[in-house]
Amino acid sequence: MGRATLWVLSLLWGCGGAKVVPAVVQSDNPCEFTGAEGKYVEHLVVPNSHAIMTNSLAGRDNQNLTPILEAFYEKHDDVFDFLVLFVPNSSGNRAAGIYHQVGLERAWEVNGASPSVPELHKIAPNLDGVLIMATNKQGHFGGPVLHELAHEFGVYIKPFWGREQVSPHWKMTSVDGNLGGFEADSLSCFSPVGEMPPNCDEVKPGRFEVLVDSFGYNANDAGNGYYAPLELYMFGLLPPEEVPPTLILKDGVQVKERSSSIQYTMEVSAVETVTIEEILELNGGARPMVPIGERTRRAAFVLVTEDKTDTDGLDRIRELAMGYGGVERFTPLSYCMATRGLAKLRTDL
Repeated sequence: MGRATLWVLSLLWGCGGAKVVPAVVQSDNPCEFTGAEGKYVEHLVVPNSHAIMTNSLAGRDNQNLTPILEAFYEKHDDVFDFLVLFVPNSSGNRAAGIYHQVGLERAWEVNGASPSVPELHKIAPNLDGVLIMATNKQGHFGGPVLHELAHEFGVYIKPFWGREQVSPHWKMTSVDGNLGGFEADSLSCFSPVGEMPPNCDEVKPGRFEVLVDSFGYNANDAGNGYYAPLELYMFGLLPPEEVPPTLILKDGVQVKERSSSIQYTMEVSAVETVTIEEILELNGGARPMVPIGERTRRAAFVLVTEDKTDTDGLDRIRELAMGYGGVERFTPLSYCMATRGLAKLRTDL
């Protein structure tokens, strides 16, 4: 928890005259920016690293990160939960970022999803995952870091997805988190106006239309927003009884000609409700809560190049690390804010 120190004047009359006495006031904000000094970015020079990471972003050679990890752990101890690797000149890739599971135990593996990478686990047994972040079309460093961190646990859970069709994102559900989904409270029938499903007028046999506030199928808030209650539950930060029911737009299709940047019209066959109890029953019971004293995780932010003089982006990556780590206000949300004060991320090296 953070502390705020308030200096007040206390007039202590006596041999010393007036003194300035510090009075410590306990802060109610667990996500106060610390301003802590330290090193927050590493620069690695690794031959052929650009091809390694761009191939990974494109979904090829996902396990070929060994030389980069070996270079990092020549300089650092195995104390990090995540490595966040930034790739210069990589805007042509299909992904803004990608997550590779390294740890063998933390992932919630359902339907064979989120496999670990044994080769990397041997190099760093304490490492849970590696994030690779691309540069955007303007050549700037950033990306959906909070979104990629959520992929540690994936979303391959029943009853949302069956064995034959899995998804790493929330799609047309009301999870409304960093991995996508709409806001449940925004849902209503397109017609009659103001009515709620199932009292909507059919547009064709077995089909009707609903309105929802615009949302991302794969990510909301550019992948750097607040984590949803269901996501926080999957992280082990929220008890299941605090997770609201989830709505699913069954067989949903967006009616684009009657959608806008503010509101979507969706044609669906039904709006189903899934409770957390159903999720627990179909996925092996409740996840264990992470103990309060173990809710600070560590991430190393790293620029990886093939030339030691190629240092473009170091300052921006340092800002990102300090922002996500709650050191300085450089990004929209720190990890602490995104988890609503339930966990923290240390980003110092």
